[in-house]
Amino acid sequence: SRYERGDISSEEFHREISRISGARVPPEEFAEGFTDIFTPLPTTQGLIRSLKGKYRLGLLSNTNEWHFERHIRRVPVYPLFDAVTLSYEVRALKPSPEIYRDALRKLSLPPEACVFIDDIREYAEGASAVGIRGIRYTGHDDLIRALAEIRVSVP
Repeated sequence: SRYERGDISSEEFHREISRISGARVPPEEFAEGFTDIFTPLPTTQGLIRSLKGKYRLGLLSNTNEWHFERHIRRVPVYPLFDAVTLSYEVRALKPSPEIYRDALRKLSLPPEACVFIDDIREYAEGASAVGIRGIRYTGHDDLIRALAEIRVSVP
């Protein structure tokens, strides 16, 4: 979306949605409802914790300012990431090559040294297109097996 690509601000997004819908929801109330969409995955957070220190960790997300500020940066494992790439800051959305290249630059790693995991096939394929090993997330056990196949050790 234009908001996730950083083309419009949070305020502009709220104004546009209000205009289109005819709703008159105050910005703060709108932001709270708009950002209440996330379900934490304890297995994923555990995996991140177990990989920290063994591998450089990057977070790459198609997101917007409100979702980032009100949810993503408040997740307990957020401080464990060595690099963070956000679509609205980079002004590019997965699966565009620019967003993956930004993550590689921030991690200071070549593509072949990296693994990218996403539940959306096209996004994993977008990573593969720039030389990163893309893995489609279909469940925790499958992910652990896929990582083991490429010799990523998970305790």
